[in-house]
This record gives sequence, structure tokens and C-alpha cells, in this order.
Amino acid sequence: MSEEMTSKERFVNSLEMKDVDRMPYGYLWFGAGNNVLEHMNASMSDVYYSAEGIARAQILARQMYHHDNVMSPWGCLLVEAEALGTRLNIKDERYPTIAGYPLSSSSELHLPYG
Repeated sequence: MSEEMTSKERFVNSLEMKDVDRMPYGYLWFGAGNNVLEHMNASMSDVYYSAEGIARAQILARQMYHHDNVMSPWGCLLVEAEALGTRLNIKDERYPTIAGYPLSSSSELHLPYG
């Protein structure tokens, strides 16, 4: 393969088990996020609920690490839980943690069947 691929081509080809010019590099928050925030002179709480903040963090991370993907929301593994009612603690310099669950037991779950 003589020509460099775009990030999209690299990811799609790898998912389809086709040749790639190099292994796709996927960026996640873990390990590098605090460095990105430091370079932005921002905290996690500054960017977590801000579309502009997340976009700025993504652009800067891409410039710093040259990865092939976009993480939005910014690598948060709790986005689905939050969407379903879980309350989060948004820390200034750490990954969000769970502050409270939407249900305290399975008996609070009312399903439309059985």
C-alpha cells in the first residue's frame, strides 16, 4: 500500500478485515485526558457538559496524538447510564463517577409485562 489512508478508510478497512496502511489508533480519555485539559487550561467540569468544550478537547487531542477516531462525549463510559437517570459527580481533574443510581432496587422497576 503506497498511499496513506484517511482515518475513516483505515477504520472501515480494518473493520472489514481489509488491508490498511497502519493499525488504526483509537484515542480514549484514559491516560491522556488530563494532559489535554492541562494544555487547554481547563478542567473536566469546564468541558464535560459543553459541546464546544468537548469539540475543542477533541481537536486538541487529535493535534497532540494524531489518532484516527473521535470520542464524543469525550470517552465517557457512563453516557448511557446518565441518559437513563444515573446522577454523576463531575470532577475537575478526574473521570466522572457515579453519584446516585436511578433505582435503589429491582423492585422499583415497573415493566409493562410479566
